[in-house]
Amino acid sequence: MTTFTSFCRKAFFAIAVLLASQAVQAQFVYVKSTASGLANGSSWADAYADLQIAIDRVATGDTILVAGGTYLPSFRLGGDSLRNSTFYFNRDMTVIGGFSGESGTEGDLESRDLNLHPSILSGDLGIPGDDVDNAFHVVYIDHVSDTFKLDGFVIEKGSGVNGAVFDAIGSGIFNSGDNGRSHPTFAHCVIRHNRSGESGGGYASYASGGKANPRFTHCSFIRNIGGGGGAMSFYTDNSGESNPILKHCQFIGNTALTAQGGAISCIGHSSKVSPSLINCTFTGNHSPTSQAINIFLTGTGESEVTIINCTFAGNSGGVIRSSNIGTGPSKIIARNSIFFGNGGGGSNGITLSNDEADIAFCLTEFFSLGQSNIFGNPNFIQLPALPVTEAHTDGDVHIAEDSPAIDMGDNVFVPADITSDLDGLPRFVNPFNGMLGRVDMGAYEIQESTSDVAPSLPESAWRVYPNPTTESVMVRMENASATALLKLIDLNGRPVHTSVKTSCDEVTLDVSNLPAGIYLLQAEWDGKSGTKVIVKE
Repeated sequence: MTTFTSFCRKAFFAIAVLLASQAVQAQFVYVKSTASGLANGSSWADAYADLQIAIDRVATGDTILVAGGTYLPSFRLGGDSLRNSTFYFNRDMTVIGGFSGESGTEGDLESRDLNLHPSILSGDLGIPGDDVDNAFHVVYIDHVSDTFKLDGFVIEKGSGVNGAVFDAIGSGIFNSGDNGRSHPTFAHCVIRHNRSGESGGGYASYASGGKANPRFTHCSFIRNIGGGGGAMSFYTDNSGESNPILKHCQFIGNTALTAQGGAISCIGHSSKVSPSLINCTFTGNHSPTSQAINIFLTGTGESEVTIINCTFAGNSGGVIRSSNIGTGPSKIIARNSIFFGNGGGGSNGITLSNDEADIAFCLTEFFSLGQSNIFGNPNFIQLPALPVTEAHTDGDVHIAEDSPAIDMGDNVFVPADITSDLDGLPRFVNPFNGMLGRVDMGAYEIQESTSDVAPSLPESAWRVYPNPTTESVMVRMENASATALLKLIDLNGRPVHTSVKTSCDEVTLDVSNLPAGIYLLQAEWDGKSGTKVIVKE
C-alpha cells in the first residue's frame, strides 16, 4: 500500500525532476532576426529578434543560440550617437551562431552550419557601404572571465573613422581588462572589413593595471585596417598583462597604415605582452614600415612570443619585429614553422632589438642558425605575392607533396591538445604510409601521398654503401625516372639531415658530423617508398 508519506516523496521527486528539466531548458535562449512570435527567447518561433535584448536578459552562465541573419548593435556606449551602438557583454555567457532557426531544432547544437546560416554582427548602421557612419565597436567585451565564449559569428564593418581616442581603437571587437581582468574565448569567428582610426582594426584589448588574456581558436582575420595592428592590437601598461593564445587562426590581407604590425601589434609599457601562435597562417599582410607582427617594449616591459607550426608568406616588411628599448627580458621562440617569401631580406624577416631569438626546426628563406633549421623553397601550392603597396588575399600556403618541410618538425614542441592541422586534418602523419609520423613544418600537414599505401621500393632498386660508415654514404638508385626524395632521421624520428631532392642516379650524403649510432634513410620516387638502416661508426 502506498502511504501518504511515500506519495509525497514521489510527488516531490517528480516536481524536482520537472523543475530541473525546466532549468536546463532555460539555459538556452533563442535569437532570430525574423522571429515574430512572443519574443521571450523560449524557442525559435518565440525568439528574440534583437540580440542585445537577449544579452541583457539572460542569466550569467546561460547560452544564447543565434539563427543565421544580420544583426545590428543597439547598446549605446560612451555617447548617444548611432555610432556609439555596440553589442555589449559584461558578464559570462556562451553565445553560439550559425543555426537554421527552424522550429523543432531547439537545443540541437550539432545542427548548426556556419556556411549555410551565417550569423553576422554588422556595424553598418548608416548608409550601406559607407563606413563613416558605422559603429565604432561592433562588439565590446567588458571584464569577463574565461568562461565567456563567442562562437560562430561574422564580425564586420566596424569603423573608427573620425573617431576620437577610444572610439578609434578596436573597431571589430574591443576587450577591456583595465584595472581588472577580461579573458574571453572566441571560436569559429570571421573578423573582416573592420577599420580603426588607430590600433586594432579587427580586435583590440587594453590592460592598464589589469589583465586581458583572450583565446582565439579557428578564427580568421581578413581585410581589416588599423593605424597599427591591422588585424589585432594588444596594449598593456601600469604593470598590466596581455597573453593572448591564438590557435588555428588565419591572418589574411590586413593592413597597418603606419607601423606596429600589418597583422598584430603588441605594446608593453612596463607590462607583459606574450602572444602564443599555434597552427596559424599570416599571408598578404601589409605595413609600409613594419613586419606582420610588431612588438614594442619600454621600461620594464617584457615579452615572450611563441610561434609553433605557423606559416608566414607574402607579408611586406617581414615576419616579426621586436623593439625593446627598456630593461625587461624579451624573447622570440619559433618551432616547426615556415618563414618564406616575406620582406626583410637576409634576416628571414625577423628583426630584433635587444631581444633573444630561439629558432629551431624551422624552414627559412635564407640560412639560419639553430637546431635542425633548413632553408630553401617550401614548395607551397601557390606562393603569395609579396605586397609592396597594399595587402592582398592571394596565394595558397598548403605545402606540396614534394615539400622539404614534410616530416621535418619535432613532435615534442607540439602542445598536447593539438592533434590536427589548420584544415582539421590529423597531425603527425607519415606520408609514406599514412601511419603516425613526424610533424610537418608549417600550419598544414601532408596526409598520405596516395589513397593507398605507397608500394615498397624493391631492395634491388637502390643501394646504400659503405654501410657501416664513418664519413659518408653513397645512395645509388636504379632506373629512377622521377625526382627522388631522401630523408635521414634518427631512431627518435628526428630529422638529422636536410632532405635531398635529386634526379641523379647517385647521391652522396655527408654523415661525418653525426654521432655514432643507427639512422634510418627514407627514400621515395616513382610513387614507391622504402627505408634502409645506416650504421654510423
